[in-house]
This record gives sequence, structure tokens and C-alpha cells, in this order.
Amino acid sequence: MRYKAGFILAGSMLGLAMPVKGLGAPIVEYNFGLNGAGFTYAATTIAPNVTASGINSTNDFGVDDQFSTDAGVGDTSGWYSNNPGGNYLSVSSNASASDDGFWIETIVTAAPGYVIDPSSFEVYGGAGGSSAVRSCYIFDNVDGFPTSITPNASNPPAIVGGDLLASGPFTVVRGTGGTPAMNEFQVSSFSGADVNLSSFTVRAYFDTEGNVSKNIDIGTLELDGSVMAVPEPGTLGIIVGVGLATLARRRRSFAN
Repeated sequence: MRYKAGFILAGSMLGLAMPVKGLGAPIVEYNFGLNGAGFTYAATTIAPNVTASGINSTNDFGVDDQFSTDAGVGDTSGWYSNNPGGNYLSVSSNASASDDGFWIETIVTAAPGYVIDPSSFEVYGGAGGSSAVRSCYIFDNVDGFPTSITPNASNPPAIVGGDLLASGPFTVVRGTGGTPAMNEFQVSSFSGADVNLSSFTVRAYFDTEGNVSKNIDIGTLELDGSVMAVPEPGTLGIIVGVGLATLARRRRSFAN
């Protein structure tokens, strides 16, 4: 029992200093500006000791992508009563042929001496315009991005490469019967490899399933997790030494 106590003490001291999975506090959030405020691509919430890109779509493999901005709930174009942010970003492909996957992403980078342990990612969005099925597919840089998304006129697209973390259709379409609403898509837990990261990229791909010029309205994006300090080598050595010394004292006590 005393041996066990010594190991527990050493382990708990290491746990206080070394990065571990967090409980899911917000690391970065985008709501495109609260209702009544100016539209922004920049992050509206950022945890200490990290930086975050603005919402980005550079080098995606969609065709003739379009991005437009809409004012939030209560404005003349504020369709979505359940949009938790306010303003929203409308994305679409305006090509003469079906899109082959377009996306938006956030890149979060830890400050020197810190690491990121993501726990969940959430997208709120709705299908704007006329009724046509549209979908969302979430990937990250650790598990890999797809190399292509081939649209299908009546079924989900064929995705090549990457590890799909979460997906789903936008089920309530703006402008049809019923109350327009945004859907929630969530990565509830990342893989075991998504820990102790100096930089982390989450990408939400969209597909209009064979329909041209169908927009998707994004209300909020949020990445949760923890940002932890990495101990200096000297500090880590002290922690290990204290734990081992504690174990040795308990062994001597047990022997006596």
C-alpha cells in the first residue's frame, strides 16, 4: 500500500505540470461579430497563450467559391432565430458545374512553452436559399485532410483520403416551410494522437450534393480543450526527483 502511495504522489505531481486532456474550456470561437456589431472573420474569443487565424479558405479545392456576409438575428436578413452568434457567413460555389468540396478552417497556434489539447469542435450552420441537400464534413490536420470530394446529385459525396471526424446534412432549409434553424455538427472527441500540439487546424468541408450555387450559412465555430504549459527540462527533473525521493522514504519506512 505504501509503495502505491509513493507512485501516486509522484504521478500526481507530474500530472500537475505535464499537459493532459482538458475539460473543454473554449480555446477559440468565431461568431462573425455579435448581433448589431460589425462583421468580422477574426476570432471573437481566444484563450490565453494561443493565437488563431481568421476564418480561412485559401487553396481549397472547390470551384468558383463565393463568400458573403449577413447581418445577425433581428436584422432584415437575420433568418436564423437560433444562431448563437448573431452575424453569419454565407458560403457557396457558383460554378457552371457541381462543386467538388469547399471548406473553411481555423488554425490555432500555441505560444512558446505551451501546447494545445483539443477536446471538441462545433459548427452551427443552416442551408440558405431553396431546398437542396447540403452537408458538412469535419477533418483536422492530425488525422488528415481529404484529397478530393466528388459530388453526387442525390447522395453524400465520395470522399478520398483523410479521417472523417464528424458529418451531417443541413436538415432545415431557409425559405421553406417551418422555422428556419441552424444545425449543430460536433466532433465530440478527437483521436488519441490529438494531444500536446504546438499547432492545430480544423477544417469544415461543405458539399451541395450535385446542386450548383446553393449556399450554406455558418453562424458559429468553436474549438474547446485546454492550453497547458510544458515544464522546463530542469523543472521536470526536480518533479521526478521529488517523486522518487518520496517513494524511497516510504520504502524505508515500510522496511522499518
